[in-house]
Amino acid sequence: MTPNVGLGAQGPVERGWGLWLTSVLAVIIAGLFVGGRVAQRFTKRSGMGMDDYMIIAALLSSVVLSVTECQGQ
Repeated sequence: MTPNVGLGAQGPVERGWGLWLTSVLAVIIAGLFVGGRVAQRFTKRSGMGMDDYMIIAALLSSVVLSVTECQGQ
């Protein structure tokens, strides 16, 4: 089953593909930054604080949102 992202639709201009790609790239880039932050915390042995856990929770929420966007209808 392929995702319904507006590819090859006849009629009005569909921007589904561009929105999907932007969403996925934003989550990937955010994941890289969060991964770098967590790696820095472990490298300096400063431990993770509540803010780090909240950032990880927000990233997981973004991943879930992107996955549900990609499911199509």
